[in-house]
This record gives sequence, structure tokens and C-alpha cells, in this order.
Amino acid sequence: MDAKVRRIVRDLRLALSAAVVESSEVAEALERLRREGLTVTLVVKEAEGGQRADLGPPPPPRRAPRSPEFRIDARDLAFLRSVGIDPTRRPAAEDRRR
Repeated sequence: MDAKVRRIVRDLRLALSAAVVESSEVAEALERLRREGLTVTLVVKEAEGGQRADLGPPPPPRRAPRSPEFRIDARDLAFLRSVGIDPTRRPAAEDRRR
């Protein structure tokens, strides 16, 4: 296996490991297996000779997270002003530029 393929396989192994670590469902299942006295090993194997592993359909693309909608009602505004915060006032840096 050439160096380029080794790097790609290594990157895939690291990406899979990171995904597994981040999943609470996977962590819970692995812990249940450990309690049963079993050890789980994930093997990444490359296909040679032009063969391609059938990985199924690609996952749907992830959507970029939307920015949360920010709203202040009259009660929020009254509270903020009571503690010395005026969210309607322009920041000082912005005042200097005008």
C-alpha cells in the first residue's frame, strides 16, 4: 500500500474513532459489552486491486446551524435596565466610528 493510501486510511480511522467517541449511544453499548467481559475492536480494511467496498448510500449533507433568533420583550428590557444594562445603546466603539 502506498503512502497516500496509508494516509487516507489513517485519516478514516481517526475520523471513525472521533465519531464513535462522540456518540453517547455507542459509548453506552461499548460499556455494556465491557461489563459482559467482551472487547470490541474496529478494523478498517482497504480493498486492493480496484475493488471498492460497498458503503451504501452517502449520508445526507449536514445543514449549517441557523443562528438563534434573538428577541427582547418589555419585561426583559426593564430587567436589563434595572441592573444597569441598556441593550438599545450602541457600543462605545461603534459610537467613536460615527
